[in-house]
Amino acid sequence: MPSTTQAPPARKSSRPRALPPIMDGPETILNSATVLVMVPDVHRRDRFAGVLSTIPANLLMSPSCADAYVQLHHKNVAVVVVDGHDDPRGAIDFFKKLRATQPFVVSVLIGIEWDRMALMEAVNDIHAHRLLPNQPQDYDLRAAVLSGLAVERERREVSRMNRTWVRDLLNKVEAALPSAEIRQYEERGESLPLDLIRRPGRTTSAAGTGIL
Repeated sequence: MPSTTQAPPARKSSRPRALPPIMDGPETILNSATVLVMVPDVHRRDRFAGVLSTIPANLLMSPSCADAYVQLHHKNVAVVVVDGHDDPRGAIDFFKKLRATQPFVVSVLIGIEWDRMALMEAVNDIHAHRLLPNQPQDYDLRAAVLSGLAVERERREVSRMNRTWVRDLLNKVEAALPSAEIRQYEERGESLPLDLIRRPGRTTSAAGTGIL
């Protein structure tokens, strides 16, 4: 006789499934990352806006470098996409000035391949993340922006870790040397002996505590 036991009905919930905290928390990609797209031509600007409308970041559109400067004056930006076909040199200068105030920004340039000097500066001077042709495929544009967001996050994390490492190292140096001795190194214009934190046999009276 076949069994009449039935599996319990699947549990249903009307509540939407929350995004993982790494995606929707403060200072994460969905809430903090900003992408600015500078395209002079209105039709191309509308097209690029449509292509990038679903990326997990805030999207800003700008018709000129001057307008972009205004938008970025009090706003941090992760990725900047510039259509430089009409003015490759202006696009390069824009990124040079932007790097002075936003060193972590990731640059994507479109349509500068016909200007050899601008192309060389894009690679050697501003270290462009991606160089796209004048008529980029939608997939290539999205991929460049998404990978740029990941690169910008990595740059910030590396910078944070470096600052932490340097701060810890200086704390060990200050613990190992009396303040008067540190001033003597500074007055003589000599570098601090950072290797002292690895010197064995440093007594606690001279080294303080916690010196390895």
